[in-house]
Amino acid sequence: MRTRTLLAAAVGISIAATAVIPSATAQVIAPVGVVPAAVVNHVPPLIGGTVWHPSNVRVKGRHVVYRALIKNGTVALMWMDASLLKFRLIPGPMEPEGSPMRAIDRRPSTWVPHMAAAFNGGFRLGDGAGGYFYNGTTVQRMRNGYAALVVTKTGQLKVQVWGRDLKTTAGAMSIRQNLPPLVWKGKAMTKATDNEATWGEADKGLWKAIRSAAGVLADGSVVYAYGYNVRPSVMAAAMVAAHVQTAVMLDMNQSWPMGFFYNSPVRSNPPVGHRVHPGVYREPDSYYYQFKKDFVVALTP
Repeated sequence: MRTRTLLAAAVGISIAATAVIPSATAQVIAPVGVVPAAVVNHVPPLIGGTVWHPSNVRVKGRHVVYRALIKNGTVALMWMDASLLKFRLIPGPMEPEGSPMRAIDRRPSTWVPHMAAAFNGGFRLGDGAGGYFYNGTTVQRMRNGYAALVVTKTGQLKVQVWGRDLKTTAGAMSIRQNLPPLVWKGKAMTKATDNEATWGEADKGLWKAIRSAAGVLADGSVVYAYGYNVRPSVMAAAMVAAHVQTAVMLDMNQSWPMGFFYNSPVRSNPPVGHRVHPGVYREPDSYYYQFKKDFVVALTP
């Protein structure tokens, strides 16, 4: 979970990326309680005067990725339409440790041209945050009561809890546990008795840290959260505000949490990427490569 240098190898494609988040004036803005017509009954309203900003990626005429800032701008949320996107976990060559990588996992050309969004994975397995299953192999056994980011063989993304709503690896391509659920049945699982290490110990043991999480709504849509110098309770509250039913905490500290959304993919060139929050440390092209740690991509057909 500590800050390390980026390990990436170019794959022979021309990169055009920017760190600038599109201005609100350049996007369709939906006030709280008002949902863009293109996605009626797909994006739930947030709490407290929040607006959703769509990326320009559309599938079947619908925007499939939206971004919102809440909690006084400290937390960015990225909503993804799971009914129109496919998800894939890309293992890192160094973490998760011992991952049985496939040949396709070393070929960015199999995901870069189709990316609508991407976000980071979890802690090092050595941190004891839970189990890991990939492509038929259990690298580290699952822990009962721990939440997991699950990607099925058909590209669905779920967040489930081992021993509760998840009891088998059948049908899964990857299962990545990372601590107990941050949100369960729509309720925050943080407690007043939590200490600075309950949800992952930050650099220098600080309570506030850069954190990330992922969750799913009742309709199956996916939400990624990036928190800039926040406590775990703030992350949980943000997920609850977005109507997330189950959420898992993901990686933390300065350089590991990364959420990006992209423009409409162009098959012959990489898409242009944007940070979900100005605090994201690395460049939006970070996942145009085989990154050292695992990450998840949301792909258009």
